[in-house]
Amino acid sequence: MSSFFLELPSQSSIDPISYNDKVLLMGSCFVEHMGNMLNYHKFQALNNPFGIIFHPFPIVDLLERIIRNESFTEKDLFEHHDFWQSFQLHSSLSSDNPSELLEKLNTTLDHTHQFLKESKYLMITLGTAWGYQHESSENIVANCHRVSQQEFDKKLTSAQEIEAKLREVIQKLLFFNPFLNIVFTVSPVRHIRDGIVENNRSKSHLIAAIHNLTKTYDRLTYYPAYELVIDCLRDYRFYTADLVHPNDQAVMYIWKHFSETYLHQEETQSIMKITDEIQRGLAHRPMRPESEAYQKFKASLMKKMELLTHRYPFMNF
Repeated sequence: MSSFFLELPSQSSIDPISYNDKVLLMGSCFVEHMGNMLNYHKFQALNNPFGIIFHPFPIVDLLERIIRNESFTEKDLFEHHDFWQSFQLHSSLSSDNPSELLEKLNTTLDHTHQFLKESKYLMITLGTAWGYQHESSENIVANCHRVSQQEFDKKLTSAQEIEAKLREVIQKLLFFNPFLNIVFTVSPVRHIRDGIVENNRSKSHLIAAIHNLTKTYDRLTYYPAYELVIDCLRDYRFYTADLVHPNDQAVMYIWKHFSETYLHQEETQSIMKITDEIQRGLAHRPMRPESEAYQKFKASLMKKMELLTHRYPFMNF
């Protein structure tokens, strides 16, 4: 351990992720960082198919819908400022045409239902225990969609309530897919609009609920993304200018730790190295594209892509 730096050693998973495995990621904006890195390296990862969601309750409600494959209908939508959207989903999933939106949602639902059935891992990042309860339905929403705040009651969900809600869906998930590994993380993003003290209360509820659940289920684990940023990096130079979101350096630090935990197989690491070489090669912009050296470089790149896509047809560069 460095004199100036606390370290949290990675613990290699006994059931690591390979390129033959599917991974579904859901939750707050932080889970998208790990999902984006998995996608960059061309793993079979489905990243937040219904958008960013911060609170555990709407995440659970959505997972239960995915398990049932229960179609979205017009009663799940509402119109606001000429756009149709759903309180159950992120605002990125909206349209001025309700029929087109429902078709898109239900196509995504069908795909996610089958993907979850075949997944080896489900990774869920919880962002906050503060929720906005819609007065008419009494449900905590995934997103308020800029609807008047007078229609919502803000409440802090207790650790006991979160634990009970998550426990219900975990049992359903493991019945739906008995081979599923479930990984919970807590987002290191500070929800500063709630207040610094209030944010810490919120995170503590999430952490307490998850750790109680890990005592019950063998296929459920906690990944310490929150602690890696808050306790190990522990410095505002690892945050963006808003002092709330981890910056690229912090994300890459966590990705390295994540890889050592879940992607540690030698074969997986070898393929990741090749995908990185290909991605860097595709991003390269030559000064002389007509040169012989660049043509050889491009041919070598194409050869690597052909070999990988032949072995893993799902890869698409």
